Amino acid sequence: MNPHSFILLIIAILAVDIRAYKNPVQGSRDSPDPGVVYDGQFYYSVTTEGWDGHYFPVWRSKDLFNFTHEGWVFMKKPSWAVSDFWAPEIHIIGHSYAVYYTARDSSGHLCIGVGYSDKPTGPFIDKGAPLLRNAT
Repeated sequence: MNPHSFILLIIAILAVDIRAYKNPVQGSRDSPDPGVVYDGQFYYSVTTEGWDGHYFPVWRSKDLFNFTHEGWVFMKKPSWAVSDFWAPEIHIIGHSYAVYYTARDSSGHLCIGVGYSDKPTGPFIDKGAPLLRNAT
């Protein structure tokens, strides 16, 4: 390949990348660590973000491209958890839903918690204590 062809190839690759589809998913909200579940009709995504004193927004989509905010995992933080809420995942268990997530307890230990709901959009009821607490 001659140098001119190589340069044109690089320009073409960059042009494709610039025009590539970019999906903001949840628009202007930061939505890290998404966990997604499909219930046979909709996709539900739960993400680390939270605002207005609520924790873990739940998003709904028919096509995995257009999402709407549908609810919250927790309307307020669970009683045992104090900070570092992240990495939630919703799971279907029979006809109910469970959400597993990470948070720190009052001693600073990183823990895994669980909450339950009869619908994927929440709100979920926390178990009341961590399922697992990190030893350090």
